[in-house]
Amino acid sequence: MQPIRLKPDDKQLQRTALALLDSADWSGLVALVREQPPQGAYATVQLLANAAPVTADHRPLVAKGGALELTLAGALLYGRAMRFRGLDTAEHISDDQWELYLPTLAHAQELLAEANALDPELGLAAAWRVTAFVDATEEEKDEAELALRRARSVPIAGLVRLITMRSEKWGGSHAAMWRVASDYADPDNPASLSLIAKAHFEQWLWLDTFDEAADALDKADAYFHDGQVQEELRQASRRVLDADTQSDPRAILFADNAFAATFWSGGDSRHAKPHLQRMGRSIDRNLWLFNNPRLTVNRARLSAWLLPV
Repeated sequence: MQPIRLKPDDKQLQRTALALLDSADWSGLVALVREQPPQGAYATVQLLANAAPVTADHRPLVAKGGALELTLAGALLYGRAMRFRGLDTAEHISDDQWELYLPTLAHAQELLAEANALDPELGLAAAWRVTAFVDATEEEKDEAELALRRARSVPIAGLVRLITMRSEKWGGSHAAMWRVASDYADPDNPASLSLIAKAHFEQWLWLDTFDEAADALDKADAYFHDGQVQEELRQASRRVLDADTQSDPRAILFADNAFAATFWSGGDSRHAKPHLQRMGRSIDRNLWLFNNPRLTVNRARLSAWLLPV
């Protein structure tokens, strides 16, 4: 399985987006995002939000007032908020972190809801709204999901963030999470099968990390050995591996990341291997929920007899 060659690759795309931000070329930045297919657009904004200075000025984008500009501004603030918060569980977040995170997140949510209201069909705005409303009230989550249902050309990352939003660790439930997977995973859209991989990962992660029941770790150890779980994952994986990679290559790479992370977490390096091969250096850190995603991916690659990237 050969890696999918992105043109431009993630580093080039991130450098271009950062240069446009630094030079305040707002029309150029909007054009860069607009010219991408759905997941490519989400990835472009994510690459920018992950690397933009925390002092980056989002206000000129807000002043432009368009739905896409507001989406960019909201995503920049969301990226800033998440850097303030970090990836620790809530009990390990300091008071100083909360004081920076919460108002920044609230402002991001406000801008993304406004972008969504301006153009309800803009899938990118709806996807970033769900992304930012993972940490929100139940009513706000319901509104974000309804917005996603109304939108068109929704990036697959937005659908997978809906899995996270409805997961038990974020105040939802396993039933709500699996309802999302059932509603949105479509065999005719192979990238959407990422939802199946993500839901199984979250179910296992809950048992392994969050569930305080006496038998939780035993259930976590047994989870990926269940024949039904294995068959569902492997069948979905085959569809992803057979999918067309030309129309929105970053959507398929996203799916490869989802399946590689889930298979590897379950100790199944053999089925992780083709996804790891096709990923190459394209690592989606939001799907590798570890302190050092690249190090973790390289551990997964070594377990599958692949050289590090």
